[in-house]
Amino acid sequence: MTERIFHIMEPSQWPKDGSPHTPHSLDLDGFLHASFSHQLESTLALHFDPCLRETADDLWLLELDSAAIAQDLRVEASRGDESFPHLYRALHTHEVLRWWVLTLSQGLWTLPRFGESSEEDEPSGTPDAP
Repeated sequence: MTERIFHIMEPSQWPKDGSPHTPHSLDLDGFLHASFSHQLESTLALHFDPCLRETADDLWLLELDSAAIAQDLRVEASRGDESFPHLYRALHTHEVLRWWVLTLSQGLWTLPRFGESSEEDEPSGTPDAP
């Protein structure tokens, strides 16, 4: 089974005109940062901690279509020498399987509970791209 791949972003970064999502990391690092489901909590704590930096009131959690992005996806060592998925190009709307709105609750981001497959998730994400 292929691990599920997620990208966290501020809603204001999603292009409203249907063009591909090109986060700042493409210019800075050459790739779009992503995480596997078991890495989401640490990614949120490191990069979106409202106590450490200004962040949006809500975030979007996008589940990416691993088959659609496979050609440009690399799993590489990153923080703590842990392997993370990196997409070496912009993300197209049709490559987002589902998405969730993440909200802060008592200073922590609330994540959905993920099952082995997307059918087991609670709550279900919104189909299609934002």
